[in-house]
Amino acid sequence: MSVKTWITLFIALAIVLSAGLFEVFFLRNEYDKMLQKCDDMIALCQTERATLSQYQQLERDWYKLRETTELMLPHVDTYELSLRFSECATYVKDGDFKNAEAQLNVARDLLQYIPHMMIPNIRHIA
Repeated sequence: MSVKTWITLFIALAIVLSAGLFEVFFLRNEYDKMLQKCDDMIALCQTERATLSQYQQLERDWYKLRETTELMLPHVDTYELSLRFSECATYVKDGDFKNAEAQLNVARDLLQYIPHMMIPNIRHIA
């Protein structure tokens, strides 16, 4: 191979590695923030103080994060999380805080699981 081919190969490799590092560090940080917001909403549901407007802000934050991550993460996991948040909105609106908390706990598990899948691991590939 020529020197030009090697240089092109290294540039392409650097771009792929940079994108991967961005994905892992930036998105993991964003998911950690979303996890904290979810925990805050769970606490509000436990004390039955959650309001629909507070919940709608959480939902807006999730949809913003989802838009950022859809290109890089499995759609099944992000779709499941969207369903949980959508279902939870009805529970909060109806004042059914026990079911809202249950949905948020599932969402919480998914918010921890999805970033775990971003980290390169042979078990994730196989």
